[in-house]
Amino acid sequence: MINNKTIKAAHLAIGSELTSGQTINTNSHYIAKFLQKNGVINTSHIVIPDNKELIKDSLDFMNKEVDWIFVYGGLGPTSDDFTRNILAEWAGVNLILDPNTWQFIQDYLKNRNYPVREFQQQQAYFPTGSTIMTNSKGTAHGFLFPWKDKTFFVLPGPPKEILSICENFLFNYIEEKTVNTNSWLTYIWNTFGKGESEVAYLIEPLIHDHKIEVGYRVHLPYVEVKISFFKHELKQHQKLIEQVDETLSNILVYKELNPLPEFFRNQLAKASEFLLLDSYSQGRIYKDLSEWTHGFQGLSFKYQNHSKNTSAAESYIKLDSAKSDKIKAEVKLNNKVIHLDLNLTPVIKLPPERQIFFV
Repeated sequence: MINNKTIKAAHLAIGSELTSGQTINTNSHYIAKFLQKNGVINTSHIVIPDNKELIKDSLDFMNKEVDWIFVYGGLGPTSDDFTRNILAEWAGVNLILDPNTWQFIQDYLKNRNYPVREFQQQQAYFPTGSTIMTNSKGTAHGFLFPWKDKTFFVLPGPPKEILSICENFLFNYIEEKTVNTNSWLTYIWNTFGKGESEVAYLIEPLIHDHKIEVGYRVHLPYVEVKISFFKHELKQHQKLIEQVDETLSNILVYKELNPLPEFFRNQLAKASEFLLLDSYSQGRIYKDLSEWTHGFQGLSFKYQNHSKNTSAAESYIKLDSAKSDKIKAEVKLNNKVIHLDLNLTPVIKLPPERQIFFV
């Protein structure tokens, strides 16, 4: 049974390295995408320096607007890591030492031949009532802190450590808490072959009588269409979804999430080296693949553009553009070779991503 609750979330990233431009904030982007997938509405993203008063002001603002507040950074052992202290002070609760976490920190450091300093113990303190979220990739555990009718998710700054917490706890928690809520649903179509205004010209007459949120986004070479509404409204908008499917069928590349990242992550999961020889996409395939396989341990990338080299590396993918209507691809992963001939439509020359999708 669906209840009437729709969860709203906000994101607060803390760190002077973020506001100065030294480091890009990828953490809230990563979490927000998962929340969106599970029907949570992301209302705001705020980035601030290591400033205690700005943290309090940001918490005041977010506390009025949302149900879940995600806080990133400031959980380490140094003097500028004071997120937990400011949150506890703001909420009017005490920080409590967790002996198990302190033991974990000591063991983690000793096992890597690092000295254990007394000041590192600050990472083992948590606001009263918190649930500790284990970080297997560092010494700063995150914590879930329920306060009044809000829930705070406080996470370390390094992306690989957030990934660890997501895999060990956070994503399962989000899925469990959103399964029966009145989620915010978003349907996505990615098209190729028409400009944004022409795609809108096709869609706008269909949505005229529907109370929905619609959006368009250009991310070359695609134009994306998004339609959003609440889960309890699905039945009344089902016909619209079918109409959009039919209207965009001739220019549709993929619907919902891009299937290619998961495809390549599966293909490359055991590869130790990846060599891309590309004489077709002008670097676009390499750019996408480097993002899709982000976080792979031990996977090295090599790239040669417009290469005629056909020698085989231990693991490589080779894409050559012929002067015909076919793209020939050879995929070799861990000595297993697959040869492919990919036909192109005579009407729309599909982008490289679509060609690879049919592998």
